[in-house]
Amino acid sequence: MDAKRYLEKKIGPMTFANSLKAWREGEDLSQEDLAKKVGVSRNAISRYETGKDFPGPEIRKALAKALEADVKQWEVYIMRDIAKEKGIKHVEFSIKQA
Repeated sequence: MDAKRYLEKKIGPMTFANSLKAWREGEDLSQEDLAKKVGVSRNAISRYETGKDFPGPEIRKALAKALEADVKQWEVYIMRDIAKEKGIKHVEFSIKQA
């Protein structure tokens, strides 16, 4: 089984919410711990991890820094998640470094 299928079996589809939760748990942090590191409420972390909300750019950067994660990959997940919410079946995009 390839890594992507293994991860999807373990944590569900690769969404921003699932990715954030996996990174947080991988660092052995509670939602409260991560919230304190980032400067948001525990409820905000919960909303991000359940897919009820997406963090803005500055919070995404802070989350990535706190978890040593790839903010660019999260940008891709968020764009894909939003497209899915809106019923868009196919999305193509690229990320260019400024």
